[in-house]
Amino acid sequence: MDYKLIDFFIMLASLSAVIVSAYTVFSQRRHNHLTVKPLPTFSNLLTETEYKLVLRNNGMGPMVIQSLEKHIGDVVRHRLEAEDIPDVTCNPHLVDIRYNEGACISPGDENLITKLTFATGDQEVTPEEREAMLAALETMVAKLSYTDVYGNSYPIKEHKYLRHQ
Repeated sequence: MDYKLIDFFIMLASLSAVIVSAYTVFSQRRHNHLTVKPLPTFSNLLTETEYKLVLRNNGMGPMVIQSLEKHIGDVVRHRLEAEDIPDVTCNPHLVDIRYNEGACISPGDENLITKLTFATGDQEVTPEEREAMLAALETMVAKLSYTDVYGNSYPIKEHKYLRHQ
């Protein structure tokens, strides 16, 4: 009996098992990364009395925010201030959330980014004042930098604050 031929086939079977195992480990690792990929989605919500910008994670895994910047022309802010909205007599109420590095949004969760209430209480907002505030929002862009739980970075997600109709 030729033992060299048998040894060759045993060696070939062992090498094949190692290759298949390595491929399985690689495929499993890739699958694990894809199953926790975050998918950020911005939403503009505009009514007669308020405007909201909301960030939702539609992915399967947590989204770890690295930075969330608000761009107004050449000015970059992490939090909008009242002076970023033009002065009008209706005194709009601005709520803008600053997200620190490492803040996490769970899958399916929705977080408020900015809320602008055009009028408070009994104050009426004129169509001109509302248009002035909407025009200011049109110049703003939100830029989101984020990672998944493994630390994989994704392309910066940009969203215009308002697409005026």
